[in-house]
Amino acid sequence: MAFNLTGLQQWTEENTDLLSAQILGTEVLSEIAVRTGISAGTVALNIFSSDTADAARNCSWDPSGSMTFDQIDVVVGDRQIKQESCPVTLRDYWLAARMAPGEQGNEEVPFEQVIADYFLKGVSKNIEDFIGGAIKTQVTGANGAGVPAAPAALTVANAITQLNDLYDALDAETQMRDDVKIIMSPAAYRTAVRSFVAADLVHYNFNDGTQDIYLPGTSAKLIKSSGLVGSDYIAAIAGEFVVFATGLMDDMDKFNMFYDQGQDVLKTTVFYRRGLGVYNVAGLATNDLA
Repeated sequence: MAFNLTGLQQWTEENTDLLSAQILGTEVLSEIAVRTGISAGTVALNIFSSDTADAARNCSWDPSGSMTFDQIDVVVGDRQIKQESCPVTLRDYWLAARMAPGEQGNEEVPFEQVIADYFLKGVSKNIEDFIGGAIKTQVTGANGAGVPAAPAALTVANAITQLNDLYDALDAETQMRDDVKIIMSPAAYRTAVRSFVAADLVHYNFNDGTQDIYLPGTSAKLIKSSGLVGSDYIAAIAGEFVVFATGLMDDMDKFNMFYDQGQDVLKTTVFYRRGLGVYNVAGLATNDLA
């Protein structure tokens, strides 16, 4: 596949699912709830909250309950990325990608795909940063979340105790759920894993070197977020209670690349919506550290 800037706009118009796939493929989104087709602005999202009750069987129609829901207000923002790139720089990047180990001439990966992947990876990073920061802002002791008695930054020596104290600060109903997550910075995640290994509570998967890590004795899965880099903040959440809202259902969210011959630059635009709301903060927990 040749280096051809003039076909980029048509290629992106033909591959309209690129942005959706990139946003919805953001790793942390697999751990929380996602709503698409949401407009920008403050939007009230429905969260089902009813319990399923039963009653003694009889021949009449006597409802034993009804479907109810609560609402959370989510501020959904319109976001954009606009960049200009020099064709020479893009050509150098493409040639470097062609020479990557394992590639054979890169015939099967078109130039357009290589350049699109480069820009769209930044969207995933922005989404993950946003989610971590939004959780830190909303799941706080001041907003009603449970806080352990003596929270401290994780070390290999104290991580097991600190994480168990955090889990115990969840309310009882949340602890019974199967979607409990403990979200933290990548550095804290590595500290926790090292602590578990040192205590012989977890063993690595030697087939691929990775595996899901859970707080021993609980159903709480540890997850890391780039949005918490440099922070000692940790939160224990129910995945279904943290709702990411985006658009992706109309032309207001789109990705495009086009070559401006007059200025001899590649122009890239990305438009997308994103917001996050947390339901039942009082049932969640945090160490409330900075």
